[in-house]
Amino acid sequence: MELPNIRSVRAAGMSAAGGVGSAEGLARLYAAATTGAEGEPPFLTPGTIDLMAAEQVWGLDRSSGLDNAFAVVFMKPHPSRNFGSHRAFGHEGANAALGFADPAYSLAFGYIPRRQEDGRTPGRAHRLASEVRRSAAALSR
Repeated sequence: MELPNIRSVRAAGMSAAGGVGSAEGLARLYAAATTGAEGEPPFLTPGTIDLMAAEQVWGLDRSSGLDNAFAVVFMKPHPSRNFGSHRAFGHEGANAALGFADPAYSLAFGYIPRRQEDGRTPGRAHRLASEVRRSAAALSR
């Protein structure tokens, strides 16, 4: 079976508090950045993707009071935010929304809940992301 260039995942769909978009649009943005979309090459170079995937900070986030991990601009997976491999980068949003790219799986993911949900690893977005990674790994065998 030949795999497509992009594996984008859409779950639910509702506008976010700080912006207007869909889970599909969020996933497509990360896909366009890292693997390319609609026949176009990725708009980030491999070097920029490596930079975005490189952890820069780990520890207490003074703004939230929680432990966090960050790369340049983006959040990184962390035990309390386990959304991807060591190469993944993305961001949680209001009400447990989640968008990320995981170059290790050639995966882009977008999730925007319809109702109030818990964020971080126990939340639905992270459980869905984990299942999607398992499926992507099985497809690539």
